[in-house]
Amino acid sequence: MIGLDTTAIIDLFKGKPEIKGVMQKQSSFAVTDLNYLELLFGLDMAKGQHVREAEYYEQFFESVVKLSFNRLAAQKASEIYWKLKKEGKIIGKFDCIIAAIYLNNNVHSIITRNIEHFSLAGMDVVGY
Repeated sequence: MIGLDTTAIIDLFKGKPEIKGVMQKQSSFAVTDLNYLELLFGLDMAKGQHVREAEYYEQFFESVVKLSFNRLAAQKASEIYWKLKKEGKIIGKFDCIIAAIYLNNNVHSIITRNIEHFSLAGMDVVGY
């Protein structure tokens, strides 16, 4: 199983051929609650085009494994954040949390355009 970053989910919605090619090489996919939240933060439901996008994401999330945020993920995210901060490397807190959720669920690979952040967080990255 391989995890999806929010960038990958958005690019799937947009129909980008690069992401489709990468995903064809995989068999099963996981997403997190934080992916969903990041997607919703990008949607203004008062705009008609965002309603269609939200419907796509709802259907997509029903077709993949969904991993939830919990206390273990919170602890792991904090470990990632502080380890990197002490090394002088800063990545987004959402990226720390997404990585932590995957790693705590034995999902060690992620598909993303955000290669550097997830590499720093200790994941094997499949970039596109």
